Amino acid sequence: MRIWLKIILPIAFATAAWSSPACTMGSYASYQALGSTGCTVGDEIFSNFGSLTFTNSLNVDEISTSELFITPTVVGSGPGSVDELLFTYQGLPTGSGGFPTSTDIGVASNQTLSYEFQYIVSPASSPIPIVDIQMLSTILNTMGGSVSAVKDVNTDATQSTANDGGTQHPSFTSVAGPITPVTFGGPYTVQDTISLEGQNGMAQQQNFTNDFTEGAAVLTGTPEPSTNLLIGTGLILFGMTRKLRTNR
Repeated sequence: MRIWLKIILPIAFATAAWSSPACTMGSYASYQALGSTGCTVGDEIFSNFGSLTFTNSLNVDEISTSELFITPTVVGSGPGSVDELLFTYQGLPTGSGGFPTSTDIGVASNQTLSYEFQYIVSPASSPIPIVDIQMLSTILNTMGGSVSAVKDVNTDATQSTANDGGTQHPSFTSVAGPITPVTFGGPYTVQDTISLEGQNGMAQQQNFTNDFTEGAAVLTGTPEPSTNLLIGTGLILFGMTRKLRTNR
């Protein structure tokens, strides 16, 4: 038994070290720092968070990675559970040339703000596919102003867009994009694009949410590295047991 423990414990600790930590609330910069290791939400690993890329932004401040925050949540359990990433703003500059408040971005007449970023979602253990996606956003706009939050997965054809729908929202309102089926396996490259246009009105965004619905595990012919390790350990222990019995 002591020999078994000496073999199993180091391997168990090594296997645990390979796994990604659970995602927690933190700045976008802290998620970037996780690199390819990433962190887990439900049965998926979220990793490789890229830079914030600003396009067509006019007469407005840009957002830094320390001002965009992520809060992960899992709704439900097993197949049909939803992995959520809620994106919020904190510590934004206000006043002349800044944003309406420290917790929401906004544009006024003749101002434009548009930025995008990418990250990767992949199975944490046995292949758990994503079966659908949805984008949600909390917005405020007057006629003439527009807000759009778009989530693409691998291709532009697989996307969910939450926007003002050409209607004014005088107070902050949650708008939801369609629940879009995902018909292919992971890893998944996700791109979020946030766009606000003041035109002859104004537009603001308080937050946006990326939803991913998990499906049932898919059995494949290639075991995960941790599975191979456990199988190998079992075979070694089996061989040692037989050898000890033979020596007796």
